[in-house]
Amino acid sequence: MKILITGAGGFIGSNLVKFFSKKNFDVIAFDNNTRGNLKRIRGLKNVKLINVDVTNINLIRKHFEKFDIVFHLAALNGTSNFYNFPEKVLNIGLIGTHNLIQISKEFQVKKFIFASSSEVYHNPKIIPTDEYVELKIPNIFNPRFSYSLSKIVGEGLVVNSFRNTNTDFLIFRPHNIIGPEMGFEHVIPNIIQKLSLQKQKNNNLNKFIIEIQGSGNETRSFMYIDDFVRALSKLSFSKLKNEIVNIGNDKEIKIKELLKIISNTLKINIKFTKTDPVLGSPKRRSPNVNKLKKINFNSRNSVTKSIQLTAKWYWNFYEKSK
Repeated sequence: MKILITGAGGFIGSNLVKFFSKKNFDVIAFDNNTRGNLKRIRGLKNVKLINVDVTNINLIRKHFEKFDIVFHLAALNGTSNFYNFPEKVLNIGLIGTHNLIQISKEFQVKKFIFASSSEVYHNPKIIPTDEYVELKIPNIFNPRFSYSLSKIVGEGLVVNSFRNTNTDFLIFRPHNIIGPEMGFEHVIPNIIQKLSLQKQKNNNLNKFIIEIQGSGNETRSFMYIDDFVRALSKLSFSKLKNEIVNIGNDKEIKIKELLKIISNTLKINIKFTKTDPVLGSPKRRSPNVNKLKKINFNSRNSVTKSIQLTAKWYWNFYEKSK
């Protein structure tokens, strides 16, 4: 079994590479190290690392082979990137996806798996949200939606490009996947960083006060990276084809409850102050995961344990960085 993974140096990509390496698959890993880091997966058995920019179709073709499965994960993620580099977000998302699709069709790849995002739902009318809820861009002038726009169009490219071909496709929409080395712009690393900075200023601090965006009643549904990789692998080799599937946890948790878990985990007292939420940030996010249940997938880590493991890793990271 020969697999291509684009965006292989990223959080999800690198964990997927490690998973398939352990399963003795032959893996070709594409990344141009713009945001990801191929060093994460250097030296793994059966893994070949190649510096490729997915917007360069000639470079893709040069290193392409007849793969059994292509996992197309390459994207420019991160809220600050959405606001600061929306054109680049769109170029990588749209041109990169178009290029991978065209080359996959040329080489008659057996299966094409595309990483979409829960961002495509924005503020859905139905919670938990299934895969058939309408997708929307509420304000085309808000650069935050450059990413979700690239994913919505990317889904359309996948569905229509592989229509009436011998290549099966799968589109997955991940929901708040967390774990070590997930980056520093997401909610848990951001909270831990604020706590660590306060401790650095006053090592005997009894009460930590941090600012959060919104009221604290906003919700997310967290899934640990190990469970996510297992879910994606099981989906990839299931009988499901030409489908769109949510991957996540349907256990919804408020941000203020998240803070309590972090507080108990780190054995510190955390209070928070409220600020206006970021314009465009969804109030609630919780996926309907019935399709995962149909293939008998169950997470091994509870939401609480997932948060604990992630919080401990980042706390230790910042402590060592002092």
